[in-house]
Amino acid sequence: MLPQINDGAQLRKMLDDAGVSVERFRNLMKVGKNTPHNWFSSLTLPDKHILKAAHILRMDIGNYFPRLVGKASTSLPNNSTIELGNTSQDVGTPHSQKVPTELTDCQRQLLATQQKLIETLEQYNKLLVEHNQVLRSIARPIAGGGAGGGVAHSLHNAYVNP
Repeated sequence: MLPQINDGAQLRKMLDDAGVSVERFRNLMKVGKNTPHNWFSSLTLPDKHILKAAHILRMDIGNYFPRLVGKASTSLPNNSTIELGNTSQDVGTPHSQKVPTELTDCQRQLLATQQKLIETLEQYNKLLVEHNQVLRSIARPIAGGGAGGGVAHSLHNAYVNP
């Protein structure tokens, strides 16, 4: 059986990684003074609290709560926003700026580019494997017929170290 991940401890880690104080977090979440401390000691938390905290702190929820990755985009209505408050101490945002919960065009382009890069690297890796197989098939007959495999060694060095 897999160990239970403590939601409260993960929330605290997310808060610490974001560099936000508990008091600031409490104000951003608009909760009572003891609420964050109660959450930090809780084994499980409601998904809506975790999702709101991740949005407010601008943290990648997959690093802390992998079970919520699919819910992050479907749990809040399209075009919904989360108010970050009215103080200049908001996490990376000017006064009263709202953070959209859906992907921006820039984020979509970044994801598409990342996917293309992954596909290109996978294709490159496949070509390297095929190339290595071709080199080995060429080197075997040469190595078997010569004295000490000098020709194969020279061929390999010429190709690998141009």
